[in-house]
Amino acid sequence: MEENDLKTKMSLLSAAGVDVLALFLLGQKPMYTYDLANEIKKLSSNMLPVPKLYNTITRLKAAGLIKEHDKEIIGNRIRIYYIITEEGESQLKETRTLLNFLNKTLNDDKQHYTENNNDGK
Repeated sequence: MEENDLKTKMSLLSAAGVDVLALFLLGQKPMYTYDLANEIKKLSSNMLPVPKLYNTITRLKAAGLIKEHDKEIIGNRIRIYYIITEEGESQLKETRTLLNFLNKTLNDDKQHYTENNNDGK
């Protein structure tokens, strides 16, 4: 695998992490984009970059996973608050199941996998 391919895959994994955390947080309470970005940074200890969170919001909204909940005018700015949809909750549940499986496979079952798949090497 070339270095650029690996960087692209890691970038996609980071974007997926931002998506998952956005869904998780919007399932907790309505949030606007700036507040959501700060919470993702805090939860991920700045491991996940959120410079293009507006793109994430647009993508999640287009997929029907989140929706606008409320608007608030602060000075000359409009804060749009988002919440997770039922479809978003379903997607988050499926993602949680997959992440639990991956976590278990990569951590808890490492020894078991090695013992049962040793092909004589």
